[in-house]
Amino acid sequence: MNHARYTPLFLSAVLPLLLFRLMLPAGAVQLDLLLWWLIAMLLVGLPLLFSETALAYRSTNTPLLGMQKLTREADSTVAWRAFSWGSVVFAITLGASLIALTSGHIAQLLSQNIGAISEQAVAFALTVLALILSALKTRLLPIAAITACLAMVVGLATSGLPTLAMTPTNFYEWALAVTLAIFSVGIGTGLYWFTLAQSANAKNTAPLTPKVLPIWGVQVVFGIMAMMAQTTGSLAIWLISIASLIGCGFLWHYAQSQLQARVGLLKSIPLLVITALLLVLLPKSAFVIILTLLGLTLALVLALFVGFAMKISHLRKTLNFKNELRYNLWRIAIRWLAPLALLSALVGIWLS
Repeated sequence: MNHARYTPLFLSAVLPLLLFRLMLPAGAVQLDLLLWWLIAMLLVGLPLLFSETALAYRSTNTPLLGMQKLTREADSTVAWRAFSWGSVVFAITLGASLIALTSGHIAQLLSQNIGAISEQAVAFALTVLALILSALKTRLLPIAAITACLAMVVGLATSGLPTLAMTPTNFYEWALAVTLAIFSVGIGTGLYWFTLAQSANAKNTAPLTPKVLPIWGVQVVFGIMAMMAQTTGSLAIWLISIASLIGCGFLWHYAQSQLQARVGLLKSIPLLVITALLLVLLPKSAFVIILTLLGLTLALVLALFVGFAMKISHLRKTLNFKNELRYNLWRIAIRWLAPLALLSALVGIWLS
């Protein structure tokens, strides 16, 4: 079996289950927020996922090297390449946020059994373990998906189905929905570009729709599951902690491989280790702010690059939609709907 072919699907299952808990408000499930999120996934997430997939197949390389090729093809400024470096920072910070969140839960569980233990000591140990797991690249993502799903099932069995509630809609709720559509499933941050590039073929002439829609569908299904389930109980916490550790290992593998392509192996590893050890000490609230702003900004840069800097003929050939209407709808979405939605989300988060 070609494992690389299924890596994007495993990633699209793992990320929502791990990351929704960073952003979602505690308590009852807000049906209006769920509806806004589904709209954002359709109007923003799907066009961006088509774009990432097209860039992966057009460049046949990972984001950092691929963006160099694409900017040359488009005769555009090298400033667009900042997206690739931003995606590396995002991946390292996202992994550190998982460690910080997990270390707090594990320190609490261990304290109940063996006495008081420093959360910083647990975070350091988990960081070292995640760095070791990063050497396994994407091989453990299926295990992360399984353990995260088991955590959700155990959580539902422990606490039951959540209360569903309709709340007054406001501008911040829309901003949160767009943020969840980007940050909590990883769209527009280079992660799917990275996994898709591993199996991309420059000579591919088949439409990309059959490759994109399954990934998007998995994101929607597991996103809804993440909204509904809560990881309560020690068993669920241990399971989600294992999944978080593996997920962090993948994110740091992504960052290290991108750094290695530019600065070499001997510099990329200590650079990753030092940055990771410093970031895990940040408070959870800082992670939420940094990741929200960085994730939305990366998605906005990607949308603008694809919508305005790339040559139309290149994207049309790579996407290979079966009819002109689908291409025109995607182009309107990536040039106008997605950027406007992302800008509105940035404003909404800032005002909140």
